[in-house]
This record gives sequence, C-alpha cells and structure tokens, in this order.
Amino acid sequence: MTGNSTTDTDKKFIIAESGRCVACGLCLPYCPTYQLAQLETESPRGRIALLSALASGELAATENLKQSLQHCLLCRACEKMCPSSVSFARLMDKGRYLHEQMTDTKSLKKITTRKSIDFLFRHPDWLRIAAYFALPMKSLYRKKINSANIDQQTGRSFIDYLPSIQTHKRWKNKYPADNSSKQVGLFLGCVSRSLDGTTVDDAINVLNRIGYSVYIPPQQVCCGALSLHAGRENSSIEMMQKNIQAFASTEMPIIHTASGCGSILSEYYHYLPDNGFSDRISEVCHFIEAHWPQETIPSSRSMTVLLHTPCSLEGTTAEATAAYRLLKRVTDIDLRLVNSPYRCCGASGTKMLTDYSTSTSLRDPVVEQVKENAPDMVVSSNIGCMLHLSEGLRIAGLDIPVRHPVSLIADILIENMKG
Repeated sequence: MTGNSTTDTDKKFIIAESGRCVACGLCLPYCPTYQLAQLETESPRGRIALLSALASGELAATENLKQSLQHCLLCRACEKMCPSSVSFARLMDKGRYLHEQMTDTKSLKKITTRKSIDFLFRHPDWLRIAAYFALPMKSLYRKKINSANIDQQTGRSFIDYLPSIQTHKRWKNKYPADNSSKQVGLFLGCVSRSLDGTTVDDAINVLNRIGYSVYIPPQQVCCGALSLHAGRENSSIEMMQKNIQAFASTEMPIIHTASGCGSILSEYYHYLPDNGFSDRISEVCHFIEAHWPQETIPSSRSMTVLLHTPCSLEGTTAEATAAYRLLKRVTDIDLRLVNSPYRCCGASGTKMLTDYSTSTSLRDPVVEQVKENAPDMVVSSNIGCMLHLSEGLRIAGLDIPVRHPVSLIADILIENMKG
C-alpha cells in the first residue's frame, strides 16, 4: 500500500469514527487534561472535532493542532464512559500519524533522530547499554544544576529517571520450574529491561514458585507503543511483527510486567493479522493471582502499602483490580489505594519528559497522598509510573520506595523461606 493510499484510508477511518461521537460531554469529567485546563481543545470531544476537520480538509496540519493532539495522555478514561463506544485511542494514534504524514519534512536532523529512536526500540539491548553508560552522568547532571543555582523542577531528562543502581544483564532463554511442565512466555519491554531488571527477575521467581517455567525469546523488541503514540505507525507495526514472530513457536500465555506495554500488546490485532497473539497477553499480577495455589500469602512482617493503579490498566483491561486482589491475600498488610482526582499520575509514556508542567500537576495529588498515608512502600504496575512517582517522592524529600507489586510478593516469599 502506497503512502497516499494509506493516508486516504486513515482519513476515512478518522471521519467515520469521529462521526460516532454525539458530543454529549460525558467524557469531560474523566479527562485529566480537560480537568486541568478547562479548555474544549484539551477534551476528548474537542480533539475528535479537530481530527474530523483535519481528515476532511477543513483544518490545516498546524503546530498548534499537533500540540493539542500531543497533550492527550491516552489514559482512555473517556472510552470507558463513552455511550457510543468511540475508539478514542485509535483515533488519536491515527490522527497523530496523519498529521505526521501531512507535515513530514526531510530534514537531516528529523530523519536522524527518528532512525536513532527506532533503532533503540528495535534493539532494546542497545537501549539498556545506553542507560548503563549514562548512569555516571547522573551525578554530574545534578551537580551542574545545583552549581548553576537552577531549580531542578524546571526541567528533567532521561538521565534524571535512571535508578541509583543500574542492572546490566542478559536473561536466559528459559527459567525452568521444578517438577512442572507448565510454561509461560515473558515479554520484557524495552524500558523495563533497561531500567528495572529487578522487576523482571522478581516476576520470573514468582512464576517459577507457582509452577510455571518462563520462556524469554531473545528476538522480542519494544512493544511499539511509544512509536505508535508518536505518530510513527509504520515503525510500530514493524516491531509488532517482530514480537509476533518471536513468540510464534508456542501457544503459551505471554506475561508482561508493564501495563503500558500490555495495553498495546493486547491490541495488535487492530493493526495486522496476529494469529491469536493478542488473546495470549496477560498482566503478571492477574496471571499470578488467578493461579495462586493458596487463599492467603503469609507474611512475617506488618507494613502499610499504597497501591497506585496505572491508567493503562484502569482504562483498557479487566485486569485493573488484579494487583489489589493479589496483595489482599497477603497477611498483615494494610493495603491502601491511591485516589487521584485526575485518574493519571502524569507519566503517560514520554509525557513526563516532554511536558513538565502537565505531568507534574497530575502527579502532585499522588505525592500528597503518599505524604498523608506515610506508607512503607508505594507499588505500581507500570515502569513509567514507577519512575515518575519515584522522582516526585525524591523531590518532596520522601525516602519511600516505589516498586512493582510482583517485587513485594517476591520479597515476602524469600522472607518466608528464610523464616
């Protein structure tokens, strides 16, 4: 399919899907950016109208329009409330792609940047290596900010999100469970394997403990979400094809530890024939909770845990309550829930890097709840949320760890073995 025919197909999809919106406004109270700005252009209804005008030729592909589209967090809270079941996330992805095609320039800088980013997503080991060598720059970066008397809250970079201890490793292709023939595949994710290898290790250990061998195909790449949401659909589809091929040799369930990955992995079928790949996707807490052999998980220590549910779980799957159900099995845990008025912490893929004001405003109520509850630990099922909340707690002077729920379960199992 040529570029022009692809663009025409996307225009037809946008016009048809936009036409399903009845402009009732039921989505407005659930949209974080509308709640912050109180502007129609920052609402789902407003963005749908803008996309319809763009696709029909009534509106030019301007920079202002691009900004309005990019401001959307893709939390998909609006989809849950829409009486017409408008596929808003697909509309946004198609709209960003269309805008990219209509304004595409052949500048060397843009081409080089795009190819570099796509290379890292297709070769996640290189992203992990880049993060590893960037770690020594972290302290220098902070010193530079402090010596220049610049407020650290005026900006952030990828370096500022690096954990203080960086794990640089390769995982084996298979981690067998004792005396069991049951198997699952594990999707690593590009950011998780680069910045949060501990969660990957903990997921493997817990899955082994409940009797599942873990298969990790080395050919897997980035899930494609970041490229898709940035308007680079073609690059994203190439990554989808690689992942489908990587897991094609088996029909086992495919487990993910990052809900941001899971939300796109489970919808590959929208973009290409996936031979049932999407139906095999399962969030790690959901899978573990469904297959946990006992009613309770004994714990040797009492603690307060504050659970944050990512909007990529809340808005897209039936697995949103899985972490809560799993952690409620643990004895002697005071489990509390984050209840943000915006329903999003502001991480939203690369939003935490590209829009400081919005991402911080959305995160602030969560940080305040952490202050009020003073938990021993905050847990969240998405790596982006974990990094974003960790940075917010650091700025607030709160020495409280932010971890994945599966890591807490792994810790408890290890403590029980020692006890």
